[in-house]
Amino acid sequence: MTEILEGGFGNKKTAFDSLSSVEFAGNKIPVEIYLQDAERNLLTMSRTARGVVDTSASAKKAESMTGVSGEAAADLAKQNFETAIREAYNNKEREFESPEDLRKFIESLAATVNSGIVKEGNLIRSSDSEKYPYVRIANLENYMNKFYQGLYERVQNPAADPIESAAFAEFGIDFGGHFFADGCGKTAKVVSSFMLMRHNHKLPEYKGGRSAYYANQLQQIAGEDEAADEAGYRKFLEYYKGLFWE
Repeated sequence: MTEILEGGFGNKKTAFDSLSSVEFAGNKIPVEIYLQDAERNLLTMSRTARGVVDTSASAKKAESMTGVSGEAAADLAKQNFETAIREAYNNKEREFESPEDLRKFIESLAATVNSGIVKEGNLIRSSDSEKYPYVRIANLENYMNKFYQGLYERVQNPAADPIESAAFAEFGIDFGGHFFADGCGKTAKVVSSFMLMRHNHKLPEYKGGRSAYYANQLQQIAGEDEAADEAGYRKFLEYYKGLFWE
């Protein structure tokens, strides 16, 4: 290790030139390495971080947004994502009393991700998507309850596979439930990073970018057919396992 990353995304006072989290196997991975890998993933996967604010998922999505766009949106996305990754890292040894306690923590991460981008009081998605097969609003609360129960069980189980737990988090938050008015992709990656960091595990590298990732989107409306949802998750899990290079 030659230098240390400081100052946040896009403001590297010093940098890790060649090391990555894989080289810390068996030792505590420092937050600087997680930030480096998280920044790489953000810039690969987030349109907002590249200055594109897309409100086409539903007719009402724009109403929940602050109206920030372009370079300002990109700056906010990067700053917020770094802050959320740091919050996740600082809480990686936290114990949770219940699924509700875990939900509050994840929603606090989502609020950080969306700060200045989504209007106050509009964190949770409030309309159906005409474009994507996310769970319908009428079933969203039930879907979220099942998700947080499942994630809580994984958090409580020290033998749970961290990669499977991370995949479960990403799939549920982004593909199935799409819980939040905006920033679901970024929030999903903060939470999956949290699940990996709890086990001192390296982060994935999203080879193939957005096209490969969204090729694993559900083909049917989530929450209406448990067998189809499970099959969709298994497909995503196999893709996700392939994102961890050696």
